[in-house]
Amino acid sequence: MAADRTHVYIPRERWSPALAALLDTPDPALGDREADRNVLFAVDALAGTRRETVPASLLDAARANAVPLWPDGAPGAAGEGWRHEPTLYPVVTKTGREARPAVVVIPGGAYRFHAPWEGFPIAEWFALRGIAAFVVQYRLLPYVMPAALDDVQRAIRTVRANASAWGVDAARVAVIGFSAGGHLSALASSLYDEPDPLMADDVAAQSARPDAAILFYPAISLRLRHKLPIECLGVAEPGEDWMARYSAQMQVHENTSPAFLIGSVTDQETVPGHLLGYAQALAAHGVGHELHLYGSGVHGSGIYDPRPTHMTWEVLLQGWLRERGFLR
Repeated sequence: MAADRTHVYIPRERWSPALAALLDTPDPALGDREADRNVLFAVDALAGTRRETVPASLLDAARANAVPLWPDGAPGAAGEGWRHEPTLYPVVTKTGREARPAVVVIPGGAYRFHAPWEGFPIAEWFALRGIAAFVVQYRLLPYVMPAALDDVQRAIRTVRANASAWGVDAARVAVIGFSAGGHLSALASSLYDEPDPLMADDVAAQSARPDAAILFYPAISLRLRHKLPIECLGVAEPGEDWMARYSAQMQVHENTSPAFLIGSVTDQETVPGHLLGYAQALAAHGVGHELHLYGSGVHGSGIYDPRPTHMTWEVLLQGWLRERGFLR
């Protein structure tokens, strides 16, 4: 029986004052923008980062090969247009006959937007290293949990369902998430066995468990300071069960996906306790993980922080991926 998704969208007349203030205030990270602009493709926002742009050919191919995650409409969808139609954008370059590993890229943005510096530049980084990448455009506010998590789980299943067509090894599918995307990646790492199908099709029959999870400055616990007000996730006065459900460290078990965690002790949004608490939970259940905390850094920098001391993440991550069979 399909899960009830009738309350995953909050119409404006039901917005709380806090949610209205959140959605009506432009985000300073993006500046002025059109109200209905899908900023995932706003590569002009990459100015000032180490990766100033991505090739137009990559973006054009991603658009041309886009896959709707829910062809018959997302569960609980409240309209039409990109905000209501979760999409998967492949960044795949076929090389040889051997099936390649894949990574599902989950940008952050406090559930308000998809940060462009955490989307296609990340996908390109993996594609250049022989890993097929897939950028997820999941549902944003005023959609609330579990809408975004449904979309991420569906994205992982979609990659596996189309593994042959994309030349992907269905047994090597990772996720990488940033901030809110890290929150979703961590939740997906443990909650993959929840009852589905929301749609009874070949995609729903696939596993939603990531084989590895890469988390950059993730929001983990709802009890620690971060950029995700409770209104972002669905309820104004959550109970203990609800808080535990969406605090990713509380959902860890022995089969949670192994994780690579990275952040900084000076992060102004997700304090180090998020990463430390998740690492402790993984350790308590015997789940493999690697944790790196830089002495300084800012939230939302993506993987292209220009400071030389921060570029060591590339060597560290590639070593970790190599150990798990994602890189040669």
